[in-house]
Amino acid sequence: MSEEILTKDKIHVKAFNTLIAYQKGLELVDMIYDVTLNFPKFETYELGSQLRRATTSIVGNLAEGKSQLYTKKEFSFYNNSLGSCGEVECWLEVSLRRKYITKEQYIDLNNRTIEIKKLLIAYLNKLSGK
Repeated sequence: MSEEILTKDKIHVKAFNTLIAYQKGLELVDMIYDVTLNFPKFETYELGSQLRRATTSIVGNLAEGKSQLYTKKEFSFYNNSLGSCGEVECWLEVSLRRKYITKEQYIDLNNRTIEIKKLLIAYLNKLSGK
């Protein structure tokens, strides 16, 4: 998909799926969905749901931010995505402490989340002119 989409009003909307953080976020979503399948049944609508929703919020906010016409709104959605990364890190730690995931799974998933955070910070710095 191209970087920009030209609408009939000559307004340019950027394609969100070109963002590396979005692509890596989708990979993380798939992995989180897979790992939460093994959570205890009673956690299906508790911790598992929280972890899935936080992870999908990362990519959802990236898509919504990249689709904005105004830089301030784009910045705000990217910042929300960054916050969701922090939430994912929290729920991963709880999952590890409850022994729902292994130490290896925790390290892999947490490192992937940190990688997305670094990309988001770079996007935010670029948008703010730093």
